[in-house]
Amino acid sequence: MAPEPESPSEREARLRIEQIQGERLLRVAPSDVPTPDYEGQTSREIFEVKEITVGESRHLAASMLTHPNRCDSDDLQLRWWVLLDGPSLSSSLSPTPDFREPDPELKARLGRGGFTVSTAEERQRQHRDQVQKHRERNAPRLKSLLQDLEPWLCVLEAHDVRETSSATRAGGLEVAHAAWQIAELTNAAQCYGRPLFQGEQAGIELVIGSGYTRTGDPDTLVDRINLYFSLDESYNMRASLSWRDSTAHAVLVFDSELEPEAASARTIGHEFLPAHPPALPAEAEVLWVVIAHLLWCYRRDTEAWTVHEF
Repeated sequence: MAPEPESPSEREARLRIEQIQGERLLRVAPSDVPTPDYEGQTSREIFEVKEITVGESRHLAASMLTHPNRCDSDDLQLRWWVLLDGPSLSSSLSPTPDFREPDPELKARLGRGGFTVSTAEERQRQHRDQVQKHRERNAPRLKSLLQDLEPWLCVLEAHDVRETSSATRAGGLEVAHAAWQIAELTNAAQCYGRPLFQGEQAGIELVIGSGYTRTGDPDTLVDRINLYFSLDESYNMRASLSWRDSTAHAVLVFDSELEPEAASARTIGHEFLPAHPPALPAEAEVLWVVIAHLLWCYRRDTEAWTVHEF
């Protein structure tokens, strides 16, 4: 089988690593077993590249370019704004909080009252499961979204409900069902209906919104990396790095449009370097991280980070 074409993130990572390594990386042809993306031309080293992004946000942004994002309506009385969530990596791959073990005395007292208190490990697992579920979420289908939303927004208007956040307080099974249908269609988007301006037509407008948290701390990315390696989506990378008895390099390319810390990397420069080691999977000896114009490298044998600026 012929090697697959390079993706933009793979090419970016390859060119940077070749410059540092001083060796050409050759594309590995796929086979019946998981294979890495590259191998060294002369060395016994293999490289597997993965882009750290948010598929839902990428798909949603692309769909907004190819499908209508607004429509007029003869049935609605208001102009509705539907705020679709385009998650950034700060929410889609949020670092695991530093959960503390519950106080034994408090845990015992609550236990006598019939309450169950989770351990720190259990709360970490719950957080990981929530992140896993969030990253597997599909983007709303924009092709028919405007038409699908219209009848349910009409139900809200009929009960004088102008935003989905207040639908649960409005009461009534009909309103609750309409709000549930809207949430299913939009991944729980917030919807707001406003009176019409003079000469304006009632209808629906789709808008992508995204909240994010920027810390300015490079170890935030280490937390993200550690969480990524614990998720099911890293399985292919770990399997590919077991291709043969070689020095295995895991290469992660952060999507600079969806990673808030990419702005920190651009502002701080080469001093933007982690202090904490990553939790490397057993299959990897070296970790490369592309973040904006920086290339980080962590080697298991030296237990140290280095940074290269491009």
